[in-house]
Amino acid sequence: MERERILIVDDEPGIRNFMSRIVETLHYDHVEASDGEEALKLYIENRPDLILSDVRMPGLDGLGLLEQVKMINPEQVVIMVTAFDDSDTVKKALKAGAYDYINKPLDLDEVIYSIQRGMEKVRFVKKLKDYQDNLEKQVARQTRQIKKVFAGALSALASALEAKDVYTQGHSRRVTALAVEIARRMHLPPIQVEQIKLAGMFHDIGKIGIKDNILNKNGRLTQEEYSEIKKHPEIAVDIIGELIDKEILDIVLYHHERYDGKGYPAGLKGEEIPLGARILAVADSWDAMTSERPYRKALPKSVAMEELRKNAGTQFDPDIVSVFLDTIMFEKHTHSAEYTVADMLEVAN
Repeated sequence: MERERILIVDDEPGIRNFMSRIVETLHYDHVEASDGEEALKLYIENRPDLILSDVRMPGLDGLGLLEQVKMINPEQVVIMVTAFDDSDTVKKALKAGAYDYINKPLDLDEVIYSIQRGMEKVRFVKKLKDYQDNLEKQVARQTRQIKKVFAGALSALASALEAKDVYTQGHSRRVTALAVEIARRMHLPPIQVEQIKLAGMFHDIGKIGIKDNILNKNGRLTQEEYSEIKKHPEIAVDIIGELIDKEILDIVLYHHERYDGKGYPAGLKGEEIPLGARILAVADSWDAMTSERPYRKALPKSVAMEELRKNAGTQFDPDIVSVFLDTIMFEKHTHSAEYTVADMLEVAN
């Protein structure tokens, strides 16, 4: 086990020698400095457990050294050595964070007692830090476990939602795959792509709180029924809000906002809408248009593409529509077949 180390600082060689003999007798390692500048350099190189420093030294004095050291490590234990009648300096040192002080002329018992007390403080601080580090690790581990369980529960809820409505089976997975592909083609950072992926999987989970007769209505919704449907982003946030990052929550909450400010729930406009939510809006609308619904057949993809073009700049972010349509055209050209979601599903997994 590595021995604890003390930095001895004094411009008088005799005092440094006296201190070093005491430190060796107490079985501590030590390094010595004759002034504040040298002491600061040795402190940075050696990171001693305790500092014994004279106050009055040429150049950087003891108080200056104390201030510099405390800026590096606020918990550093420093014992100041002062003249017997220099009470003002003692007050300044203690106010600046010195742990203790020793009066000159030096008394052997006083020096030993002060060093031993200082080392007890050093050990206490180390134990406290180890405890805090271990506690933080335990909390982080437990948080990961809770989030894993929570994510499993959310996935079960999402599955339950799709079981309620045969017309939306696979919708969240398809939307997620499309949104992730758009994000990647926009060269977004991986962390942002991951946020969009998670938001896509849970974006409609709030519909679990909407009545089945509204979700599965075979015909146009009344104004009252549509108002109920519009609550699902806020219901989703209520469900997942405790353990999901705010960036993901905002994508879920605002994925029905419109680029022209006429969407819901907040009427955000343009770039006020989080980028992830603007991406999700395009992917969500595409899948809604090209999938069977209780009130209509799936639209041909050519018609859905035209709808996106027509509503770029009003309902949708035009740049995102452009990226999405380029993606579709690329897929059609590459595979010599009409674009399908199947290729994209692997992207989300």
